[in-house]
Amino acid sequence: MSTEHDASPQRSSFELGTDGPTTVLVAVDGSQSAGRAMAYAAGLARRNKARLVAVYVRKMPVTLAGDAYVTAGATAALDDIENELRAGMREELSSWGVDADFVVCSGEPVHALAEIAKRYRADAIVVGSSTNFLHRIVGSLPASLIRKGQCPVTVVP
Repeated sequence: MSTEHDASPQRSSFELGTDGPTTVLVAVDGSQSAGRAMAYAAGLARRNKARLVAVYVRKMPVTLAGDAYVTAGATAALDDIENELRAGMREELSSWGVDADFVVCSGEPVHALAEIAKRYRADAIVVGSSTNFLHRIVGSLPASLIRKGQCPVTVVP
């Protein structure tokens, strides 16, 4: 029994026009592993001519008594981290030639990163590995993002 097949490949009705990501989201917090993640993400964005979205999630500390001095001090420390990250990004990204945005939000990091990734339609998320021993037992930011399953997550050591 013989069947005839069209020799031309089947074409899909939708083509993105690129083989790599068009938007790369990277989580930054000033840590050494986040710095390595930023460098990796910037390289990925540059090679793919993609947009880079760096996200700093401000996680407010929980105070038992609602002490205004503790909250004000923590907010000032978070402001300092944000300003350092912003200045460092401007300096590094200008030399790398990457189209980038810097987003600051508050909240729980997994939910905030997932929401920003959805808003920017990120094709890839890059995060630094956790150095906290408890994260190996309880779960880490990368593992939680992977479970959300919105897009590929790369963990940079």
